[in-house]
Amino acid sequence: MDNIHGWCQNHEDTLSVGFCNRCGGEFCAKCLYVVKGRYGLKLYYCPECADKAMLTGSGLAACVGVSAVVFTLLGFAMFFAGLPEGIVVLGFGLFSVPYALYLHFHPRPLLTVYDQQHAQGQ
Repeated sequence: MDNIHGWCQNHEDTLSVGFCNRCGGEFCAKCLYVVKGRYGLKLYYCPECADKAMLTGSGLAACVGVSAVVFTLLGFAMFFAGLPEGIVVLGFGLFSVPYALYLHFHPRPLLTVYDQQHAQGQ
């Protein structure tokens, strides 16, 4: 992020300090957001891409919800078929339902913008 590459796409009179990791556009320090990604990796996003990257947990809630239903039905089927392991599978499915509901009604960003720092000197 130390090299000057060109001009900011949002501010034509300002030199860029780096690239957006998502769209590849050149932006100045005012426009680049430092985003904490997986495993603590720092990513640099322009304002538009930062908005797109702020995904909520609703997709995760849908996955957990579907798996809860599948495990619950599978557990019932196994239990009524005489397999004692079915109670474990059933329990997993039933205990996943509250978590899916929590994720659905309390969405949280999967990526968090922790600072709009100046990208210079990082």
